[in-house]
Amino acid sequence: MRTTPFFSVYKSVVSRHGIDPDGDKVPSYTARAIVRAMNRRTRMAWRAWDWVDFSVTEERAYRQVWNASHQYLRVNANGVPDEIFYLPAISYFGIKPSAPADPPIGFPPGGTITYPNDPYWQSLSPLDPYVSFDQVCQKSIGRVIGIYKSNPRLDGFKHSGITFKVTENGIDLFRVSGPTIFVKYLLAPSRFTIVPLVDGKAYSVGNLVFSDVTGETYVSIVNNNTASLSDGNSWRIMPLPEVLAPYIEAGAYADCMRESHPVDAAIAQDAIQKSALAEAEAQELLQSEIDVLMAMGQRHSYQQHRPPRRWTRDGLVTTPTWQPGTVTTLTDTCKTDGVYPPATPPMGVAWQWHPEIVSLSGPSIPSLQGLGTVSMLVGSKVELVIGGVGQEWELASGAADATDPGQVAPADFNVASNNKRWVKTG
Repeated sequence: MRTTPFFSVYKSVVSRHGIDPDGDKVPSYTARAIVRAMNRRTRMAWRAWDWVDFSVTEERAYRQVWNASHQYLRVNANGVPDEIFYLPAISYFGIKPSAPADPPIGFPPGGTITYPNDPYWQSLSPLDPYVSFDQVCQKSIGRVIGIYKSNPRLDGFKHSGITFKVTENGIDLFRVSGPTIFVKYLLAPSRFTIVPLVDGKAYSVGNLVFSDVTGETYVSIVNNNTASLSDGNSWRIMPLPEVLAPYIEAGAYADCMRESHPVDAAIAQDAIQKSALAEAEAQELLQSEIDVLMAMGQRHSYQQHRPPRRWTRDGLVTTPTWQPGTVTTLTDTCKTDGVYPPATPPMGVAWQWHPEIVSLSGPSIPSLQGLGTVSMLVGSKVELVIGGVGQEWELASGAADATDPGQVAPADFNVASNNKRWVKTG
């Protein structure tokens, strides 16, 4: 996407107010009004056309793709077990409501050599086929342009359309047959702020801050975010598309003029005239950009693949055994070039009661060794009852001593990335 720094457009709007953005102090109410107007105009223009700069066509599964580094939950933020698409098996799974605990990080559906009888995952069949607008580790979907059975770039976007309907689930699909679909969509509109980063403040997912160094707005993509804005794993730049910048500048100024309420009638009339002229300029600028795309053969695809008048969606579908090759481009890698919902963050220091654990390191399962620790901080404690005797174990740093019965090495131990051990404290 070709972009323009947010602050450069902001300063242009300030200049239209007769204020020197590099020398004069901009009143706080004026600054807030400008940013508010820029956000409104960005949203309006963003959805006005199928802009090639921020339209995306990509393969999507009906659920988030399983990733070996993520923690999945028996009870997620919506109060239900997590559901995933497991690429190696080309199948869908959900966490068993009766699972003894959250699956250890990296524990795949179908079990492992150590635990061949999977106590955590079950096949998700029948399957309710829908695609969330905000899938974990995928770019957030703004406006849907089209849904396709296969890669539409291979048939010129002509013959593989799927009927869909937007619901509370996201994109509900009609009569699907494959394990995945292709979605053509516009990215979710950007949002901006002029409020700077406060050092030491913990930001939540979706919070916005401004950098006067880069002139950009950043959005937090993790909770409890205290990182610097240079940390790409914690912050993303909110892009301002170059193609929309002239319209946003003129339109935001027009909106600001309409917001002013001068007492003097002559000044009020002047503000109305300036607003009208700026509005006409904005509409002409937007239309001129659309005309360029139309001259190159692009057509607007509003209401493409709309559902029939009577929505007779099949609903749940039986999950067949899909063959290799039916998934062509999808991977389990998190996108790094967009704003997306993050994976479940570390749970922090915790004190947990695990009545389901029946051994320390097997062979009976679930065991303390199999309890996931990647998302737990050193100092976390668990209480168990094994053989009728209560025990307390604390997570400590460093590798476990195999000769000490009071230490247990977690199954997800890694000397580089998860150097932890269980130590018996009671």
